[in-house]
Amino acid sequence: MTHVTPSERTGLERNIWLLKLHRIDAFIFMGAVFVAFQMHTVGLSLTQVLIGEAIFSLTCFLFEIPTGIFSDLVSRKKTLIMAQIKLMATGVTVPVSSTNRGS
Repeated sequence: MTHVTPSERTGLERNIWLLKLHRIDAFIFMGAVFVAFQMHTVGLSLTQVLIGEAIFSLTCFLFEIPTGIFSDLVSRKKTLIMAQIKLMATGVTVPVSSTNRGS
């Protein structure tokens, strides 16, 4: 095991903080892009988009505990893999389905 000096530890802690900050910034940017996409391409009003976002946030909140229980029963790694597969499937189906809206 290698020894980490105090200055190296400070640098690593700074990098972790910067990574978290970057993820928050990227999430906010993608949220704005998603809202613009829904309003322009799908034709939703801002109110409709925000109601959809509220429903999505509430659903995420309500399923946190059951997901944690499932993760404890199966395994955290398998749960994360299944979540990523479902996220990729959603990422493919949402743009395809929203453009076939019958315009």
